Amino acid sequence: MEGFINESHWDYIEEVYPGLREFYEKLETKPKTFLELFARYQRYLTRKEKKEPPIGEQNSKSSPEE
Repeated sequence: MEGFINESHWDYIEEVYPGLREFYEKLETKPKTFLELFARYQRYLTRKEKKEPPIGEQNSKSSPEE
């Protein structure tokens, strides 16, 4: 199926997007497609760079869940 991730893809994905697998593994609700995962990862990185708390959190503790 196109758009879906399996174990054979992770080595390549980690080369191109370091940290994405760790981000994915920490998510409570897993995205169904790579596009959804990548969009969530980009939002996470943007918020992290701006030092904004994740959506729904008031403190500055960083969480990948958005």
